Amino acid sequence: MQNYQDEVLYGRLSGNMKFVGIYYMIMGVISSLTIIGAIFGVPMFIAGSRLRDAGENFLLYQQNKDNDTLNRGFNLQNSSFFILKVFIIIGIVFMVFYLIAIFTFLSSFDFSSFPRT
Repeated sequence: MQNYQDEVLYGRLSGNMKFVGIYYMIMGVISSLTIIGAIFGVPMFIAGSRLRDAGENFLLYQQNKDNDTLNRGFNLQNSSFFILKVFIIIGIVFMVFYLIAIFTFLSSFDFSSFPRT
């Protein structure tokens, strides 16, 4: 099992992490083109950068088997996932407020004035 992890798992994981990290970095830069978008874009860029760096550390671990490199990779991955988790929680909260606002608006609307067909 250890041989499989060293040869295949860390290489594929590193490639996937680099790809997703670069995607979040690009989306962070695009979001940061406006001032309000920068509020979300800068942390998104930081999360992507940390995820890409974690992927590079996993690839370095695969090559030199240094436990400090593996630990650094896991710490960078953890900090990236924490930032993304905060984004998910903020998104869920905004979605709930949005749905409450829609239902409040629709419940205050008078539908009896529409003609019936």
